[in-house]
Amino acid sequence: MKAWIRRSLFPVVTLGSMLIGCSSTPAPLDEGRTRGTKSLPAGVFEFGVVGDAPYDEEEAKIMQDLIKEMNEAPLAFVVHIGDIHSGTTPCTDQAYRSTARRFSEFEDPVIYTPGDNDWMDCERTGFRPRERLRFLRQMFFIGRDVLGGGSLEVERQSQVYPENARWVYNDLVFVAVHNVGGNNNRDADAAEYMPRNEANLGWLRESFELARSRRSRGLVVATHADPGFERHRPQAGYRDLLELLATESRSFDGEVLLIHGDTHFYRVDQPLVDRDKGRIIPNFTRVETFGSPDVGWVRVTVDARSDDPFAVRPERVASSLL
Repeated sequence: MKAWIRRSLFPVVTLGSMLIGCSSTPAPLDEGRTRGTKSLPAGVFEFGVVGDAPYDEEEAKIMQDLIKEMNEAPLAFVVHIGDIHSGTTPCTDQAYRSTARRFSEFEDPVIYTPGDNDWMDCERTGFRPRERLRFLRQMFFIGRDVLGGGSLEVERQSQVYPENARWVYNDLVFVAVHNVGGNNNRDADAAEYMPRNEANLGWLRESFELARSRRSRGLVVATHADPGFERHRPQAGYRDLLELLATESRSFDGEVLLIHGDTHFYRVDQPLVDRDKGRIIPNFTRVETFGSPDVGWVRVTVDARSDDPFAVRPERVASSLL
């Protein structure tokens, strides 16, 4: 039975009960999308989120089924939030090429942001992280086109940080930002971390400004790292990110949706706190996707005409439940 008609093992989470409704007026939207036997209403689109898998051969088989099921869904695009293999997988050129072939099996565009396993942790298996990061950028982040099938062009931040991408879909702004697990590489290589962190912060500020200028009802941020919302004192590699997200979200009229992985625990919550006022920031929501050994994906349905624009539903492929 296809993922889009199979009863989910988890509830659909609509964000209206948690979020303040958007007040800006959306631009005209597409007339709807159809895939398989499911048709979306006009003005509604969906995208999928996946990451932190596969880590072994068994998970690779499940991933094949996951891709087939995602291809049956009427998705506008897929976001892969990084960790394309385990932290003990040798970071060979062939390993990256295998991932590229896997991405090519998606029938929809794939936007990928790197995880720590993809380059930072490669020293565990005898590879140089910076060299692997250069190779990663040369293989996966060339020009305005993205991975997978279909057609979607993105804006890239620069030739130095081409993995930082931005695109607008139905007048919502989407931005991919390269933050990784392991304290964002700050401890292992501060000289790499510092300029990338500054570039990330600038890219995010520009993206919020773009969303404001377009009067967008929503901004979606995709990154790999769990920045440690629950920590009393977050790690230094993520403090700037958390402060910027809080500052920009407070002054944004629409909804902010952060999607990430890293800690392999599916959840939807509102963990960002306004420390000046001692309360949550109500227009900010975090979604973390599944991760090894739980191979699954998250479906996000967007209706930009609604005061409750985002609905989040976790999906599990049948083979992962055996």
